[in-house]
Amino acid sequence: MKQLSIISGLIILVSFSLHLLTDQLLPPDPYDDEVTRENVLMNRFIGNYNVGFPVLTYQEFSESSSEEGAVSEAVFREHLEALQRAGYTSITEERLVLYKNGNREALPEKPLLITMDDGYKSNYEVAYPVLEEMDMNATIFTVAGRRDQGVNNHFTWEEAREMVESGNISIQSKTYDLHDRVENEEGEEVSSLTYRMPEESDEAYRERVREDLELSVDRIEEEVGNEVTTLSLPYGDYNEEVLEISEDLGIELFFSTYQNLNTEENLERGMMYRFGVEPDMSGRDLVQMLEQTMYVD
Repeated sequence: MKQLSIISGLIILVSFSLHLLTDQLLPPDPYDDEVTRENVLMNRFIGNYNVGFPVLTYQEFSESSSEEGAVSEAVFREHLEALQRAGYTSITEERLVLYKNGNREALPEKPLLITMDDGYKSNYEVAYPVLEEMDMNATIFTVAGRRDQGVNNHFTWEEAREMVESGNISIQSKTYDLHDRVENEEGEEVSSLTYRMPEESDEAYRERVREDLELSVDRIEEEVGNEVTTLSLPYGDYNEEVLEISEDLGIELFFSTYQNLNTEENLERGMMYRFGVEPDMSGRDLVQMLEQTMYVD
C-alpha cells in the first residue's frame, strides 16, 4: 500500500513537471499578463527561440477604413499598441547599422523596425502623427525624385524635414527615379533598376544606375540632413551591379520584399527581409505572426 502511494506521488510529480515544461516550450502569448521575461529567456536557452528581429513594411494610409489597399489610422494605432504591449521597441535603420558595425549595445532586447515605402503623403498626414504621439520610430524609403517633381500624392521635402527633426522618422532611399517597370524583349515587365536596355552597354547601364542612386543619396542628405545608409530595392529586384554601386555610395543595408525574420546572417550579408502588413490585419494577428515566426519546432 505504501509502495502504491509512492508510485502515485511520483506519477503526479512527473505529470506536473511535464506540464510546466510544456508551458515553457510554447511561444508566450504576448496578450497574457502572466508571461514573464524568464519565460522568454528559457525559450532562448533551450533553443526554441529563433533569435532575430522583424521588419515591417507599410505603404499607404487613410484616415478611415474606406480607402482600398490603405491601412486606416485606427488600424495603424491598433498595430502600434499591440506591438508595444508585446514588448517591442521600435528603432530606425541607424541602430541596425551600428549593430552591424560592432556596437552590440545598439539594439534593445526586442527590436522592431517599421518601414514605409515610396514616400506617400499619407505617411506624413496619417502615420507620422500617430508615431509621434506614441513616441515610436519608423524609416521611410522615399523615391527622392518624386519630391523634386512635386508629385501630388507624395510628401514634400519640407514635410520630410519636419518628420526627421521630430526624432521619430528617418528618410532613406528607394532610388531617385528608377522605381518603375519596363518591358523587356520577351514582353515581361521588369524593374528599370536592374534591366539593361538593349541599346545599353555594360558601362552605360552602370553609369545610369550610379547617377540615379547617387542623386537620391545626395538629395535626401541635402534636404533632410540624415545620413543615407540603406536602400529599399524596388520590387525586391537587384543584381551584382546594383549592390556594388550602392555599397560604393555608402549603402550598408538593403531591404527586400522577401518575408521572413532577420538574423545575424542577414546583417552580415546586408540583405534584410520584411513582413508586408495587410490593411485588414488586426493588432493581435500582427503580433502573433511575428511571435510564431520567432519560435521554431
